[in-house]
Amino acid sequence: KKQEPLKAFMEQYAEAVEDLSASKGYGKKYGKPRRKAQGLCRALIASSVTVRQNLSEIVEYLDALCGQPVDEVIDFSVLPRCPKFRLRNYFDSAGEPWVFAAELLGVLYIVVCTLSVLGTHLQAFKEDRASLYKLANLPVIRVLREAEVLCPAEVAGDEATKAVVSAEQGLRQGCLEMVLGEVFKADTWDGVIKSVITDAQKESQETFKATVPDFMTKFLADMQETARVARLEAARGLREWADKLRDETLLCFPDILFGELTARAITELRQGTREAQAATVATWAEFDAKRSAHEQRLHPGLSNPNAEEQLRELIEAEAERSERAQAMAVEDCSRMAQCLRGQADFVVQRLSATFESAIRIVDGLPLHTHFDALPGDEQAENPRMSIKRRMRHLHNGTSVDQWGDGLPERKWPGVPRYDLRVLLRTKPWPVDESLAEATEETLQEQTATIDSFRSPLHKRLFERRGFYYDRYLAEFRAEVKRRGAELASRSEHEQTGQRTWQSSVRQLRGEVAPGPGPGAAAEGAAS
Repeated sequence: KKQEPLKAFMEQYAEAVEDLSASKGYGKKYGKPRRKAQGLCRALIASSVTVRQNLSEIVEYLDALCGQPVDEVIDFSVLPRCPKFRLRNYFDSAGEPWVFAAELLGVLYIVVCTLSVLGTHLQAFKEDRASLYKLANLPVIRVLREAEVLCPAEVAGDEATKAVVSAEQGLRQGCLEMVLGEVFKADTWDGVIKSVITDAQKESQETFKATVPDFMTKFLADMQETARVARLEAARGLREWADKLRDETLLCFPDILFGELTARAITELRQGTREAQAATVATWAEFDAKRSAHEQRLHPGLSNPNAEEQLRELIEAEAERSERAQAMAVEDCSRMAQCLRGQADFVVQRLSATFESAIRIVDGLPLHTHFDALPGDEQAENPRMSIKRRMRHLHNGTSVDQWGDGLPERKWPGVPRYDLRVLLRTKPWPVDESLAEATEETLQEQTATIDSFRSPLHKRLFERRGFYYDRYLAEFRAEVKRRGAELASRSEHEQTGQRTWQSSVRQLRGEVAPGPGPGAAAEGAAS
């Protein structure tokens, strides 16, 4: 009986606790819907913060790449380590050579894709511009192959082509998954919040007998407002990054991109011509040694009629050596021309592809005016159009609002397609079969024009590409002149040796009239 009052008290206490927990949403049972919703909301905000931190580290890495020495061939070993992914692994897996320009473009490409995916997740873009920044609408850039630009939408061809395209797609997806984490495949911010609220309301109804308590309704409203504020702040940070990239970080990007590519192309040019020249150095040394030996054997004793057969054999041997030397000179010239023309085509192809890839990536960089309005924007002063641009519109009869909140459209011309090869159309170079019947109009052709937009960054990419193309053109012209002079010197050396030989033979035979030239050795042998 003494325990009954305590028992009654404990029952009343438990009932009071139950009523309080039910009215306030406390405890393991009644607090579960709120705790679950709160945890999901915090996880959503935390995932956004993590992605922004990852993006910050990658932008710092991009900044470090842009700070590398211009006009130098940059090796992978001198670069800092990328904190989130290693593009070199994708090159190794695909069996493609790693180059610095591809690393630079690849990192910028992943940054732009991250901005677009995160911006889409945050619903940071205007409704009529949002589709531009969906990942599915961004081009798949060929990072692994420097001389190509885009992956085709539909892959058709041999297995090797399919493997390369698959590797490019795997590079983009793999890097984005490491940077974006769960955000990569997540719904939009509001979509996730609505799903959390719907699930919380459903669980509340199950817990609180088909009703959603007032405290839960207020909590969900407060949570939704907190999430909205967090989304807007994240969108503001995203917009600031895009603006900084366009207005500051990437201004030095064109110099390091085209400067390194040109330095590497010049190095490859010189190495290629050295190898082409070195291919027959040993053979020429052998020919020179044979001629020297023949000259030593051509002594006065061979003027004796009894040594006529010995003289004939010596003349025939020298004629054979001379014929082989002349054929070797032709081969040397052809091989050097093939090397130079191949280098010319490759550098034009790479410059054109690199420029287009850079333009396509920059086109995907979100514009400030494409972001949805944020609190405080009404106090910011919009940039004014310059008088020069207004006068241009007035002169052309176009509206100053022709492009709305986007950039003006612009067609960027390509690089000269044949200017480098034209330098090899004169003597001593062999005929260029691909341009043998080319007209002046054909020789003036440029690579494909690129439809894009006009901005200071686009303009700088165009200007620096032209600057470094001119630099390569000057180096190429000098190399053509130097190698042509070497070939001419080699040919002249051979002809001079033949004239000396013919003169010596005529003296032995007592001939007075000068010989017809280098080919006289063969005639002398036949006489």
